[in-house]
Amino acid sequence: ELIQCMAYIRSSANELAGDSSITRSLWISAGTEGYFIPRSEIAIDWMATGEVAFSFKAERAGPYSIATKYTAGYARKSVGEVVNIAVEADDLVSSVGFSCDSTVVAGSTFACQISPYDAYGNPIPASKLSSASFTVSAFAAT
Repeated sequence: ELIQCMAYIRSSANELAGDSSITRSLWISAGTEGYFIPRSEIAIDWMATGEVAFSFKAERAGPYSIATKYTAGYARKSVGEVVNIAVEADDLVSSVGFSCDSTVVAGSTFACQISPYDAYGNPIPASKLSSASFTVSAFAAT
């Protein structure tokens, strides 16, 4: 999932300010639950006076926090508010894990647990799935 954002840089007079060189002074950080996007993977583009676009690829679902800092001299100062966004898990099943009892009595009923995952490796809740979506085949090992 590609996340695209806009940042607006304003002067103390509340006017849009900054030319293309401002992108070198911006530090965008983004992440979710202990996973931070490397700075080298966040694209920052100057669009027009005071307008900067940035984007990054969200590799997993969850609540992302995005913060902006501006470097002035040797200090990096937080500017603006931290923005929180939610990246939803893809409902499409990408992989499935399952487990069954290792031994069952012939003629008895047995159960297996199926664990579906989306393309990001996030578990998909049972409430988002239908049993009609799965075809289960069983056979006896010889």
